[in-house]
Amino acid sequence: MKPLPLARHKLAVILWLLLALFCFRVTAQLIQGIYPLSLLPPFERWHSAKMPYGVLLSLQLIIIFVCSKTALNIYRGTSARRPVLGKFLFVGGSLYFFIMVARLSLGITVFSEHPWFSQHIPTFFHFVLATFTLLVSNYHFQKPVKAVQ
Repeated sequence: MKPLPLARHKLAVILWLLLALFCFRVTAQLIQGIYPLSLLPPFERWHSAKMPYGVLLSLQLIIIFVCSKTALNIYRGTSARRPVLGKFLFVGGSLYFFIMVARLSLGITVFSEHPWFSQHIPTFFHFVLATFTLLVSNYHFQKPVKAVQ
């Protein structure tokens, strides 16, 4: 068995931690919708109600599947590095990240009464997904590290 390159292993661990945070968000909102717990924020604070919850949950499960597959492939070393995909993910992830910076900034200042801007819990988890995307883009830009024999 070849040792796992350290950089890829560390990246996979970070991706799994980010994914765990996102899974917590999905699970917490689901719990609050079915059987509310006083230790968690109310159901309405977990999203800005821009789409029906059933649609949101379905999309979140798809995101979890894709992120799980991505993290697992990086961990195993079975994900080929594709610079074109890296560029696409970098541009998309950067745009996503900066839109969330604007959303948070405007929600704290000018649009504090507007539901989409003032919901800080979803914004935090959008930062989690944007960070995941940017880290995966970085993976695709790197040269493969060969395992020591």
